[in-house]
Amino acid sequence: MVDEVEKFLCQIPPDWEKAALHGRANMVVFDTVLNPEDKDDYCICCNLPHPTGENFKSVTCANSELGEMGPGYPMYLELIKKIGWLMLFLTIVFALPSGYLIYRSYDKIKANLQQDDSVVALFSFGAYVFNSAA
Repeated sequence: MVDEVEKFLCQIPPDWEKAALHGRANMVVFDTVLNPEDKDDYCICCNLPHPTGENFKSVTCANSELGEMGPGYPMYLELIKKIGWLMLFLTIVFALPSGYLIYRSYDKIKANLQQDDSVVALFSFGAYVFNSAA
């Protein structure tokens, strides 16, 4: 069996149909009923079953439907959703006022800029340290 798997993995060019079946075998599926005697139902390299279309969960399914995989999956996905909303809120609260203050600061100092001054470098940490030391 090892020689067969090694031969399969080292094949050039690769068998793209078997590679696609391997990718499908590594997806999360539910209620897969297979015949253990039929070798075509299993991936040759990882021994995972090849699922059919009705075994897949939809991308848009409710998080509560993923409870079959364990209680951590719905909780994790809810956490990710909450963190996404938090990041949006923090962007609005912090980035927009910061952008406005940077624009106001630039308006105040743009008359004193030299031709070779970088507008981006004006608000860098190095410019802050250089100008605050004096």
